[in-house]
Amino acid sequence: MSFIDLDRCFQHLNLRFTRIVYDTYLYIDFSSIPKIQFENYFVKSNVLNDYCRQVRLAKLGDWGLKYFHRSIDIEKFVHLRSIKLECFDEETFDDFTQILLKLSHMKCLSSIHIEFAPVLDLPTETLNVLKSLLSLSNLKTYILNNCRCPIIPEKNENKSNIEKLRLCLRSLSDFSVLSQCVPKIKSLSMNLRYNDNFQSSRYPVTLHELPWLQTLEIRLKDTSFDEFEEVLKQLSNLKKLSFTSTSIDYINGQRWQHLLSCLPVLKVFRFNVYLHGLSESLINLQVMCSSFQNNF
Repeated sequence: MSFIDLDRCFQHLNLRFTRIVYDTYLYIDFSSIPKIQFENYFVKSNVLNDYCRQVRLAKLGDWGLKYFHRSIDIEKFVHLRSIKLECFDEETFDDFTQILLKLSHMKCLSSIHIEFAPVLDLPTETLNVLKSLLSLSNLKTYILNNCRCPIIPEKNENKSNIEKLRLCLRSLSDFSVLSQCVPKIKSLSMNLRYNDNFQSSRYPVTLHELPWLQTLEIRLKDTSFDEFEEVLKQLSNLKKLSFTSTSIDYINGQRWQHLLSCLPVLKVFRFNVYLHGLSESLINLQVMCSSFQNNF
């Protein structure tokens, strides 16, 4: 819905359009509206009160977060199904967190997509609210893009209905706990980021059964091939696998060939390894990959 259409509607300059708006669902990209116009139409006149029940999808830019915390009650969008947020600045953390708290009470939400600046370190309060959103009863899609801070699930967490998920974890041990919380997951993208305060489990990583998981995208660095192999063998229903690492240990054609043979329905395999600061004498990709006979 463009700003011009909104202007005509809010000023009642096009009665036919206004009548259609009252009878249909709206997607409003608030981030595309000029800031001064946003303040005039949405903050000062508060015209959204007349249309909030029609809004099904919304997108909020970084600068608009404070308005939806301080001037506009997003909880009035009682039928909101999908929302996309942008969090690029530490100065918006408080407003961003308060909006997340409101979203955690919106039972109709089925999709949350949040874009972060890659360099942001989120405060603990924000991370806790992000984790709580996993339990929203109708949430099917939950995307935390470029989030570098691990969302740490807890054992015995309430079961989620999420089918598509992207987030950051500390390790495959966290994935084990997460698997208990998302039994209906179909597509999972995760970035594993160890930190100095975390100790990986010495015990085998056992996943809760994930019969619907068909697409896995994983990015890791400090995880051993042994541990990764152990986990992947438990996901026999995978059809798409995308793997990214910065460790030379994963360039092993024979081992990958054996591992992929344990995934009988796999159709798509993408493999990326980024190596920096290694002597060319240590790397011979032709030799390393020569035994890789699978058709991927």
